[in-house]
Parts: sequence; structure tokens; C-alpha cells
Amino acid sequence: MTMKNVNLDDVFKMPDNVPEEDKPELKEILDNMKTHVAVNGADYQWSLDDFEIGKPLGRGKFGRVYLARDVHCHLPIALKLMHKSEIVRNRCERQILREIEIQCRLR
Repeated sequence: MTMKNVNLDDVFKMPDNVPEEDKPELKEILDNMKTHVAVNGADYQWSLDDFEIGKPLGRGKFGRVYLARDVHCHLPIALKLMHKSEIVRNRCERQILREIEIQCRLR
């Protein structure tokens, strides 16, 4: 799918179930995200430089989860960092790929 085929207003529209008091803040975030995609294109690849990493939220067997914020649109996210060597050593490549697939399907 190319940017020519995508209406960014449809992609970054306000969900119906957002409480009224949260709508102004969410509208600002969605507008910033829409601008970022319009400028950089839909094929933009994130890097760690795109995030301000904050406090740790938790840790698991293969990595740690941090509170982070996108530097372009200021959207707070949970950023999971995993060590490739640990994944390979424990032979969990398929499990991690499945987790990525599941997360990509979430909206």
C-alpha cells in the first residue's frame, strides 16, 4: 500500500469511545502522528533515536519494558527491549516472531 492509496484522516481518526475530557489531548497526538507520517512516508522505520526512554515498567525472561515517548508526536508507549543473543541461546525465535505478529494485529 502506498501513501497515494491511504487517506490519513481515516487512519488517524478519533475512536468513538474516547471520553470527552481526553479528546483534545488525543486529537493533538493524532494530528502530530498524521503530520509525521505525511512528512516521512508510511515506510518510515523507527530507531531508538525516535524515542525518549523513561523509567522501567517491568522485566521478563528475554528483556525489559520501559515507558517511552515518541519524540515526534509525544505519544507515550511501552517499549520492549530484548537481547537477540538471549533469544537465540534459548531457541525462542519462533515465540518472539509470534509475539510480534500478535502485537502487529492489535489496534
